[in-house]
Amino acid sequence: TGLVVVAFALPLQAVKDRYRTAVWLDEAALGIAQRISLISSSLEDLWVDFRSRGQEAVAGPFFVRMNHARIVEQVFITVPDVEPFAKGETVLQGTLNTFKIRMLAPEKMRVGGKTSFTRFTQHELTDDTSMDIGFLGEAYANFGIAGGLAYALIVMSLLGVLFRIFYIKMAKLPLSFVWIPFVLSHWHRGEAMFGDSLDYAVKAMVVVALVVWLEPAWRAALTGAPFGVRPRRKPRVRSRKPIHPEAPKSVTIQPKPKL
Repeated sequence: TGLVVVAFALPLQAVKDRYRTAVWLDEAALGIAQRISLISSSLEDLWVDFRSRGQEAVAGPFFVRMNHARIVEQVFITVPDVEPFAKGETVLQGTLNTFKIRMLAPEKMRVGGKTSFTRFTQHELTDDTSMDIGFLGEAYANFGIAGGLAYALIVMSLLGVLFRIFYIKMAKLPLSFVWIPFVLSHWHRGEAMFGDSLDYAVKAMVVVALVVWLEPAWRAALTGAPFGVRPRRKPRVRSRKPIHPEAPKSVTIQPKPKL
């Protein structure tokens, strides 16, 4: 099974960039037949390259794109000989970007590695490529080997504690587990940096909060409240003090003495 997957994945990765560029440049004019023809011609060109250059033509793009260890290795080569240690700059900047709205802060850094990847690997990315140095590369680029290990240990420990708390809370409401992949999908990606993962998680939590607030069925599923029943508000206790400060006090009538 693994060999079959690799046999399909290698040529797919090799022709993907060529196919994607052609579709983006002339998307409206390409029908289904033209797209199939484009894939076929790309595979033919790949076969010609394979006969002339060997496995480099097929496996090269696959391993450069998919093997994250190669990216981290390039970070080790670049930092600190070419680029000095960032000393927490990217971590702090990524955390602050989480609380920025692009409409109000156009300078907010975009995801995709256009800045950090080039800075810490000295490799330029094309306009249609999105890669980043990832959590491990960012840890070393900021704090070195010892500091990067300590940073990774702290972050992973905090995530473990948060996951434990969520799991304990959600054990009573099993349907809540449906949202875990949606909220935490960026944290397991090797090429995602800390700020990118945190930014996505916060936005996903906002979406979950809106769904809980607007949808009664999900509110009941995630809070345990009965479906269609809103929590009752406590009645306001009116003050027994006189409304007007000059209002007369109550007068006690004394019984008349018997003659």
